[in-house]
Amino acid sequence: MTRKTSDELRDQSRTLDDIAISFRMLADELEKRNVDVLYADGLEDISRSVNTLMQARSKIEKAIREGAY
Repeated sequence: MTRKTSDELRDQSRTLDDIAISFRMLADELEKRNVDVLYADGLEDISRSVNTLMQARSKIEKAIREGAY
């Protein structure tokens, strides 16, 4: 695996933020519309996905701060 530059890591971090925001917006819209087809498990899956994305983003930001690029 090749090492990423800090700019590449920052781009990845922004991409993860965008994906997480999209998941959150989707969950909010589905809740607002009270979609019966989407069970509580679906919203929990979205929440877990957002948490996973944010953890990955935190690791990227830590790597940038520590200069591990």
